[in-house]
Amino acid sequence: MDTETCGVVIATYGERSFWNYMAKRAMRSLLDQHRQPDEVVRIHRGDIAEARNQGAAACQTDWIIFLDADDVLEPQYISGMMAGAGDMRYPMVRYVQEFYQGPLPRPVMLNQKPLFQGNYMVIGTAIRKELFTQSGGFVNWPAYEDWAFFIACRLNCAPETKPQLIADAVYRVYQRGNSRNILEHDKAVRTFHAIVDHYRPVAEARNMDLNMLV
Repeated sequence: MDTETCGVVIATYGERSFWNYMAKRAMRSLLDQHRQPDEVVRIHRGDIAEARNQGAAACQTDWIIFLDADDVLEPQYISGMMAGAGDMRYPMVRYVQEFYQGPLPRPVMLNQKPLFQGNYMVIGTAIRKELFTQSGGFVNWPAYEDWAFFIACRLNCAPETKPQLIADAVYRVYQRGNSRNILEHDKAVRTFHAIVDHYRPVAEARNMDLNMLV
């Protein structure tokens, strides 16, 4: 049985009444967990990075799992994550279209690849609280703050320590047509390259091979 503690942070920004409504689904999924979280922080701020960082600061547990207010942790999520190893543990993902009424699609494993080529982890990746603090939290990169955060975390881990896939943990993403992640192509490309340029000197200073850093 695990002895470490785990907290869940549900952070939102923007229209408060809309996100309070959406967060009911996320909160219900926590009640259905086989292993209950030791702490739940629900926080709303001016932007998503600020909300997540302040939520993490308020969370007094060994581990932090961020849950977007319009998504769901399936029942074995926390128990699966807490049975894993390593300082970064990422889940299987089940993508569901909002308002879809049919049978749930199968969960998928996002292919692990060098992080500087793109993100293969979702926001529900479990992060050790100490690693979160060392990495400096989230920075407001439009729609890419998750990826930038995982790069920062990875750069603070030992080079040989890869994030671990937890097959028993399934993060359910509800996809909406007006998602903020649907960016204009040119803006997305600029942001992508800006993040790589920002973290490249850090990796090089630590003698980490960007092409091998997964």
